[in-house]
Amino acid sequence: MKKAILTIAALTILSLGNSFAQRAAKVIVVQQPKVVSQPVVNYNVATLDRIVKLSRQQESQILKIEREYDLLARNRRAKNQGQLELQKQKDIIAVLTPKQYDRLKVYEKGLRNSRVAYRY
Repeated sequence: MKKAILTIAALTILSLGNSFAQRAAKVIVVQQPKVVSQPVVNYNVATLDRIVKLSRQQESQILKIEREYDLLARNRRAKNQGQLELQKQKDIIAVLTPKQYDRLKVYEKGLRNSRVAYRY
C-alpha cells in the first residue's frame, strides 16, 4: 500500500514539473524596433551667424543668454542640465527674426535629410 501511494505521489510531482517546464518553453519573445531619436542641435553665435547672418545686436543678445545659462548650469545639479540646455536653445532661437527662423528651419531640414540613420 505504501509503495502504491509513493508511486502515485512521485508520478504526480513529476507530471506537474513537466507541465510547468513546457509552459515556459512556449513564451515568444518579440523584439521592439530600434528608435532613432534626433539629437538636439546646439546653436552658438558662430553657427547661427554662418547659417542666418546675425546682426551685431542679435550677437550680443545671444552671448548674454549664453553667459546667463552658463552661470545657472554651474549652480544647478546635473539632472537639470538637459532641461536647462533646451530652454537655452529656445531663448537663443527667440532672438531670430521670422525670416532668419525660416532659414534655420530649412537648414535643419537639410541636416535631417542628409542623415543615414534609417538606412541599413
